[in-house]
Amino acid sequence: MSEDTNATPPVTGGEVEAPEAEATNAEAPEGQNSFSKDQVDDLLNALRSERTARRSNEKQLKELGAQLDQLKGIDPEQYAKLQAEAAKRAELESALKDQIGSIEKNYAEQLHAAEEAKKEANTQVLDLQKRYAFEQALAAAGGRGGKWTATVYAEVQDSIRLEDDGTITVVDKSGAYILEDGKRVEPSDWLKQFKADEFLGYAFKPERGAGSGLMEMPGTRIGNSGDIHNMTKEELFAHAFKVKK
Repeated sequence: MSEDTNATPPVTGGEVEAPEAEATNAEAPEGQNSFSKDQVDDLLNALRSERTARRSNEKQLKELGAQLDQLKGIDPEQYAKLQAEAAKRAELESALKDQIGSIEKNYAEQLHAAEEAKKEANTQVLDLQKRYAFEQALAAAGGRGGKWTATVYAEVQDSIRLEDDGTITVVDKSGAYILEDGKRVEPSDWLKQFKADEFLGYAFKPERGAGSGLMEMPGTRIGNSGDIHNMTKEELFAHAFKVKK
């Protein structure tokens, strides 16, 4: 007689042994993946981004299509004409810009030249004023005038300063005024010292003494020879520059 497999398990110590409980959590079928909550959220966010990008692309595509529809109504010849006119206008604007630049450059050059000419003219005017004032001072000092004025002026011009009022004053090499008794020396008095000069003495007229005769100035007699006033120009030149005959 065969044993009964469904027989009640034997009782031990008065207690019946219970069968092992079946597992409540069945294992997942092979090949099925499980995702965490964070992974699922990441996948949903990626999906939303894709949808947003697709909608944006679709919108841009519609806009481009609308622009193409607008261009369909343009006459190709008219478009080419407009392009040619735009190119011509750009060319004219470039030429006008170059022309304006050239005009501005020429104007700047002319303005600079005019300013330089004005400076030169002012310098010449001031020089003429200075020469005129010097000529008056030399005449007051007993100068002969004429060509001798230019000769003396060339020698002493660095010591003569033209003032704003048109008069001249005497200065030293440093530019300081030459004083006499605390006052600026008179140019005519200062020039009289050159009467004794071996060469510049010729530029002054002889002075009359107490009698009716003329007083010889230190520069008007050459050694034991005659008065320079009786010498010819050639003799004066030869003596002044030590030219031997």
